Amino acid sequence: LVVFFDPQAPAVVDPLDATELFSRLTRRLVRILQDRTEHGYVFRTDLRLRPDPGSTPLAIPVEAALRYYEARGQNWERAAMI
Repeated sequence: LVVFFDPQAPAVVDPLDATELFSRLTRRLVRILQDRTEHGYVFRTDLRLRPDPGSTPLAIPVEAALRYYEARGQNWERAAMI
């Protein structure tokens, strides 16, 4: 699961707080998707497949993602975004 956001888009939150807010929302979404019930789970997610997972937040601005994919992204990462 890869989550991007536009910090300049009209929103209820301050653009400086957007990364934290969207990262929290991403954690909640992952919990919901992976929650096991008697019927199984909705979807297995792997947050390690996002751009530079060791040093980026769970949700990143669109511009940061574009810079990453243009400068350092692997071919398989670019193909996955299509």
